[in-house]
Amino acid sequence: MKIFKRSDARAKVGDTVVIEGFKCDMDGSLPETERSLIGKTGKVTLVDDSGAIHGTWGGISLLPNDDYHVIDEA
Repeated sequence: MKIFKRSDARAKVGDTVVIEGFKCDMDGSLPETERSLIGKTGKVTLVDDSGAIHGTWGGISLLPNDDYHVIDEA
């Protein structure tokens, strides 16, 4: 299994990603909804026109500046 950091590989539909963290709000808080997803793995189901990544990990998308890594299982 190869692991690519976000800076090395952009997630695309079908990729498996592991969520490492989310960028905080301006006041430094992180909503519980996002906190509960840190460490979760899921398959990317859609990358929309704004670059937001949607997947099977939960109800929110990853933004391009959030921290995640792509797992290449090939």
